[in-house]
Amino acid sequence: MVAAIGSHFFVVLRRIDGLVKKTSYQDFDIEALKRSLSLRQGSNFNTIVLSAWALFFVAFFFLYFLTPSAFPAWNYFKLLPNYASSDMGLFLLGFAVIVLLGIGAFSIPLLYRYYSISHETKRLNDLFASNDNNISIVLSSYLGTIFPETNGLFWYIAYLFLLVCGGRFVLPIFIALLEGSY
Repeated sequence: MVAAIGSHFFVVLRRIDGLVKKTSYQDFDIEALKRSLSLRQGSNFNTIVLSAWALFFVAFFFLYFLTPSAFPAWNYFKLLPNYASSDMGLFLLGFAVIVLLGIGAFSIPLLYRYYSISHETKRLNDLFASNDNNISIVLSSYLGTIFPETNGLFWYIAYLFLLVCGGRFVLPIFIALLEGSY
């Protein structure tokens, strides 16, 4: 999802660069174009987006690596049974995911800097993004604690909330693309 959005913007920048080079017959500074196109979204929005994306990845890993039916060979309980069954097993998995993905996560808010995002859309993300992730994490944790039993309904609900949350993250960019503000 993130890669598709980033590649779309890269294609748009390359297209603009090609058009300018065809018409001006001069050197063109693509970095100056990036600076002039960027919009500041605000530190609150960036913080919420960063934390929500981190929770999204935790929810994704919890859903797919705590449930044995998703990836049986890569199940957390089979790979690291001593850590998984400890008192802090779920916390350690979530913390490891946040630390590993946290390095690259600081570039995620940069995706939003080229799109005009309305205050209503920002407010929508503020209100619901963390809640959707948390519901998915709680349901995935439950599925991990009842292992080796499964509950298909809870898995589908957790998956649905994960999809809704991921869709909500890219919704501002798609709205901006549809409005032609790129």
